[in-house]
This record gives sequence, C-alpha cells and structure tokens, in this order.
Amino acid sequence: MPLDVEDDSVTRDTPIHKLTKLSTITLHALNSEGIKTVGDLMNCRVGYLNKIPLLGKVGILRIQESLQSIKID
Repeated sequence: MPLDVEDDSVTRDTPIHKLTKLSTITLHALNSEGIKTVGDLMNCRVGYLNKIPLLGKVGILRIQESLQSIKID
C-alpha cells in the first residue's frame, strides 16, 4: 500500500499538508491549534482532537488512517 503522502520521504518534521487524505477544513483546524507537522500530530491524543473546533469524526478518522499508513523510525 502506498504511503498517504505526496512523496515517500516522511519524517516527524514533514508538514501535515503533505498528508493527502486530510481535507482543507481539517488542515485549517489543526493549524489553528498549532499542529503543523506529522510529529505534532503524532503527539495528539484522540480526546484532544475531539475538542478542536471544526474537526469532526470524519476528520479524526482520516487523521488516524493517515498516521497508520506511514512508518517513521
């Protein structure tokens, strides 16, 4: 299965906009909370994500799918 990013070079410093499954609304919601990189996103718990305005169940599901599809050592 291909990675859910625009290229194969994903690190914790990769900007979240490279995660192709995330909608524009989800990206804006995350950015408004200061979540800008894959590493920032990996450090978030679902409970915290649930509290972010405009970030619904579908957005959280896409985030989880995106994080599961990448492998970072």
